[in-house]
Amino acid sequence: ARLRAECVRIGITEVVVTKGPGFGGPRHLARLSPIVLPTSKQIRLERVYKGAVLKTELGQLQLPLRSSAGVVEELLEALADLFPDEDARSIDAAALR
Repeated sequence: ARLRAECVRIGITEVVVTKGPGFGGPRHLARLSPIVLPTSKQIRLERVYKGAVLKTELGQLQLPLRSSAGVVEELLEALADLFPDEDARSIDAAALR
């Protein structure tokens, strides 16, 4: 339910998780769409998430997932990193004042 709520917040309508290619690659591969990332987030994606592929023409993100037990948690962490919740940040900033 948390993943669904996060996808609704971001505007993602399709999440597909498949088994990875094996042979030392990721255990699972997630395809998310539609995805629109600003340039700064595209650079962060390349730097932090090795092996991730953003297909801007299709609005699709292919994200390798390393852990087999926590696929949902890993997806939630990646989405929170790439699409921070502006409301939560404004609440945190107000609490610091």
